Amino acid sequence: MLFFFLDMDLNFSLPPLTFETIINTLLVPSVFFYYWFNSKMKSNFILYALFFSWMGNLFLLINFNPEFQKWIVSSFWISNSLFFIQFINFKREYFFREHLLGLIFYFSYLIVFLTHVFSSLGEMKLLALVHGLTTAVFGSFTVMQLFKKTNTTKLILFLGVLFLSIKDVMLTYNKRFFEEEVFSIPISIFQLLGLFLLIRAFINLERREQEKFYLRKYREKFDKLAL
Repeated sequence: MLFFFLDMDLNFSLPPLTFETIINTLLVPSVFFYYWFNSKMKSNFILYALFFSWMGNLFLLINFNPEFQKWIVSSFWISNSLFFIQFINFKREYFFREHLLGLIFYFSYLIVFLTHVFSSLGEMKLLALVHGLTTAVFGSFTVMQLFKKTNTTKLILFLGVLFLSIKDVMLTYNKRFFEEEVFSIPISIFQLLGLFLLIRAFINLERREQEKFYLRKYREKFDKLAL
């Protein structure tokens, strides 16, 4: 429906039915259904984050003018921001020493990347910088949690954000330096792995939150009976 609207009203070309089209169209919905059937809480932040990630993928398939690229970056930025908000809702601790390690890791990564591509971004510079900073801050928090006390959930959360940031880097190089889509398949692989790991981590955090809630509830009942 989105493609039909753009083709009729905005005079954009529909993407050809290729393997890349199918993958980019179905990748995020597959992660969405995985979350829907495995989560009991079904956070609106995660559902909307997946929706905007899907919109970014659909926009990538359309033949568009350079101005339209802002829609792609904006969609992925909104998605990452919503994931970050959901993460903050679960993680309320703050450890400066471990966070400093995360900031050094991600901001060094961001600085090296922007140093190489920033001059070629044109009108996309501000939006790309905001998107990069959001991802870097989110990633630095996952490093903080991982160094403070390592467990499976924190590890896959860190890897999920890292894989999505690698996907963004490859996507930028595709659009700014190559005439052909050099990283098409790797981009899809890193996005699938990143989203899957991120969602798996959030499902684990949701279950832990539910366990804490039920434990508090049973303690309150026990205290009332004891009185």
